[in-house]
Amino acid sequence: MPAMKRPAAAFGATRVAKRPALQQDAVAEKCAVVAGALTEAAFLSPSVVKMFGPLTFTLGVPKADRHVFQAQVVDMVGEALEGIQKAMEENIVKAEEKVDSFAEEQTKRVAVSTEANQRLAELVDESSKKKTALTEATNEVKSAQAAQKTAKEAQIHGQIEFQQAAGKMATLEKLISDHFEPLKQGSLQSKAAIKTSVTEVVQYGRANDIDASIVSMVPKVFKPVEERGTFDALVIGQIGDALTGKLAAVRKLINEGDTVKTSCADALATAKTAVEAATAKKQQCQAQATEAAAAVPASMKSLAAAEKSVLDLGIEVSVAQANLELARKKVELFVSHAKVAYNELRDLAPKAVSADEGSAEDQDEADLKEEAAPSTDGVAASAEDQRPVGDSLAVETAPAGDAVMRSSDAVQEEGKAVAGAAQDGAPPTDVVIASGAATENEEEIEGDSAAVEGAPAGDVVMAS
Repeated sequence: MPAMKRPAAAFGATRVAKRPALQQDAVAEKCAVVAGALTEAAFLSPSVVKMFGPLTFTLGVPKADRHVFQAQVVDMVGEALEGIQKAMEENIVKAEEKVDSFAEEQTKRVAVSTEANQRLAELVDESSKKKTALTEATNEVKSAQAAQKTAKEAQIHGQIEFQQAAGKMATLEKLISDHFEPLKQGSLQSKAAIKTSVTEVVQYGRANDIDASIVSMVPKVFKPVEERGTFDALVIGQIGDALTGKLAAVRKLINEGDTVKTSCADALATAKTAVEAATAKKQQCQAQATEAAAAVPASMKSLAAAEKSVLDLGIEVSVAQANLELARKKVELFVSHAKVAYNELRDLAPKAVSADEGSAEDQDEADLKEEAAPSTDGVAASAEDQRPVGDSLAVETAPAGDAVMRSSDAVQEEGKAVAGAAQDGAPPTDVVIASGAATENEEEIEGDSAAVEGAPAGDVVMAS
């Protein structure tokens, strides 16, 4: 027959309460801190970190109670923590190097920005100078054009004067020969002819700026020759000198006409050359001014980019410094929490207990041993689960003469009473004494009846 399942160790009895789990919350919390720190190990795969588990069954076990395998896991956790700290410290070194490297880079970028600013100022100044030069060149062109215009007008005026001089000379020569000389010689016979010649001389004198006092005397001095006095002769001489002077000036102008003409042509050519030179200079200045003006926006763009680069670097520096501080704080927290927790758990000692707590531990140990005992030591059953067939209850695998005693005093007394009854004439069948309390671990005995295998008549089986 199959063996019955052994019931719980203490049926219907109140067990001594186990000692409270002192330190367990603190130990578990520290184990959780260390386990959480292990997740920072980039050199460990997630499966390896998972293998360590919550560490309560390795690092949470007192050092003296650890199995060699548990001790190895504790050492591996320590190595992992050292590796994590080393990696964190290397990150700090890298962060410090990055922050330090920004100093040189910032100097370079500031220098570029300063140079761009100076370049922009130079270009603005250059553009201003080019605009000024263009203005001056434009004025030079205007002046040259004005000089050219003057030279051209002088040339035209000279040509007009030359032409007028020729006409004046002919008119004056005719006036002298046809009017003045006949008046002076007194060869005019009629008064009408004399009057006409006098009128011509007076009109010429007035039109050509001859002294008015002399001109006014002309009608009076041209008398018949025999009637003229000294004064008359003097005035006629002055009139003759004035006309002769005018004629000489006209002849000189005509004689110098070619020279004046050449001079005017030369002046005009010079003015034209000056205009061309000024125009060329203006065009050059215009191109330079345009180029300088066009360079200013490009320089402003370069300056803006350089200044933005400096600002961007400033942001990068701030981020790098923040990362450095974060890395340092991370190591600080790692050492002050995870490392401290690990060091405390690594050398964890058992908690000293009182006498009462020791008794509880002894009772726990006894319970564990009892639960681990083989099921052949006895069979426990409750009165409610007895299935009598005739005068006996079949109990499997119970050796003859074995007895299972309840731990409580009441059950022991009950067993004694039943044993006494058997000695006083009870039937020679086996008697089963059970407590009234049924347990969760008992099993029903199948069949209508079962003989106690190997048990002689008169044996008593006591169930708890």
